[in-house]
Amino acid sequence: MDSETPVLQCGSETVSGSRETLIQYIESKFPDPPLMRKCGGWECETTPLVVRVAVLQHRSMRWHMERMVRWGEDLATRGGKTRGDPVMGSPRMEVRKFSRSYSQLLEVLLEHAQMEEKVVFPILERADRAYV
Repeated sequence: MDSETPVLQCGSETVSGSRETLIQYIESKFPDPPLMRKCGGWECETTPLVVRVAVLQHRSMRWHMERMVRWGEDLATRGGKTRGDPVMGSPRMEVRKFSRSYSQLLEVLLEHAQMEEKVVFPILERADRAYV
């Protein structure tokens, strides 16, 4: 068997082939929850991959941003005087964790900006030139 072809083994059954073949096998073996939605919500089979990626990145950015806002408001409300969640440790440790989460948010924002610059904007520019 070709070493580049993925192989999936479930019990005594062995399946190999393309990604689609493996997903179809998994879907038939374990129908719930579905791995590949045919159409639902904002995405459909015809939704371009660039749109899916952009929407997922927007959701991720929004989730990170909302989390940081809630956490910042909680820190401001407590004013460093009372302990929050014991899992966070001391107030100093919590501020360090907050700082680390903020850095992760900045990375997500930077990755999204780079994706837009390298992928989305060139697509839009080509589309604009087609109409000129």
